[in-house]
Formats: sequence, structure tokens, C-alpha cells
Amino acid sequence: MYDSDLNSFAQEVSANNVHSGTGAIVTFYPKTREVPAKTREMGKPQYETVDYVRIQFPGVKDFPDRPVREEDKFAYPVQWARYKNTEESAQKVDGTPIEEWTRIDRSRAAELKAQKFFTVEQIAKCRDDQAKQLGFDGMTLRAQAIAYLEESKGGAATQKLAAKNAELEASLEQKEQELKTQRDLIEKMAKRLDSLEANAEREMVAKVKKKSK
Repeated sequence: MYDSDLNSFAQEVSANNVHSGTGAIVTFYPKTREVPAKTREMGKPQYETVDYVRIQFPGVKDFPDRPVREEDKFAYPVQWARYKNTEESAQKVDGTPIEEWTRIDRSRAAELKAQKFFTVEQIAKCRDDQAKQLGFDGMTLRAQAIAYLEESKGGAATQKLAAKNAELEASLEQKEQELKTQRDLIEKMAKRLDSLEANAEREMVAKVKKKSK
């Protein structure tokens, strides 16, 4: 389930989620969010579905709306069990949501979700008999899903190469700066040594002149 579905889902379950002890309306729901690390690795947006909870108290404007903690499950066991028993909320997204796949429109995405295909990866990995159940274009759709993921891998490889090049350039710049610092230090030391030698020579000449008088 995605953010666009969240409000309607919450409205459906909230009426039955009043906690008898506190009077709070406790709503557990799935929230889809992007995973930056996986996105960088794959070269395209990657998502995961996380269990969230919203705890609303009558007359209180502000309320918690955050990822579920273990104590929430024990504090509101009835609401948690009802949520976990809801088939739609039990779905976990690991990969690219089909809504994000530009190959299909939203109506086709809704049809695929109704058939329990929630990600492009699921379509790419489905068997022949499963692909045929997707419709007359099922086999083509699977081939396109496979191609899309392969292209994404190529994009990820390109991004990794670019990141590596940027890292090398930064390293070279740092080493050049270190070398410049060393050169400047050597130059200062050389000037200091020349100055000391010049002073020593003048002192020696002065001593020689003094003795000759």
C-alpha cells in the first residue's frame, strides 16, 4: 500500500481502533518510503514498506505518527492484531513499486496489484504460467520488466564508476595540496638556512677583522 492509499485505509480502520483504556484512536498502517542506500546501489529509486502507527487522543491537536515500536504492539494488542490480519497491510514492498514503472499506466498498475504483483521485480521473476495470467501481454510485460532491471543495473554501474572517478579526483587534489604544502615548507626551510649561513659568515668575517686589528 502506498501513500496515495493511506487516507482511505486509515479511515476504514480507525473507527474500529478505539483503545478502551485510553480512548485513543490507534491506527497501524503501512508506509512506503525510499531507501537512499539501495537507490544509490541500484541507480533508480528503491522502496521499502514500514509499519507505522498513529495515536490520536480526543481533543488533542498533535499526535504521534511514527514507525511502530515493540512497545506499541503490547500497548495496543487488539489494534495490532487487526492490522496484521489485514491482507493488504501485510504486503511488504522490496524493490521498485509498479506505480513507479513508466512502462505501464496507473490503471494497469492497479490491475497488477489486484493480482498481487506489487513490484517490477516480482513481474520479472514470475514463471511462464504466472506471466500468462497477467493478460495477453503478460509474457511481453515480463520481458520488459527484465530489460528494465538490466538497464537499471547498467545505470547503477555507471553511477558507481562516476563516484569512483570523483573519489580519485578528490584524492589527487588532496595529494597535490599536500605536495604544495611540503614544497612551501621546504622553501621556507631553505630560506631560513640561507639566512643562518649568511649570518654565520658575517660573524666569522667580523671576528677575523677584529683579530687582525
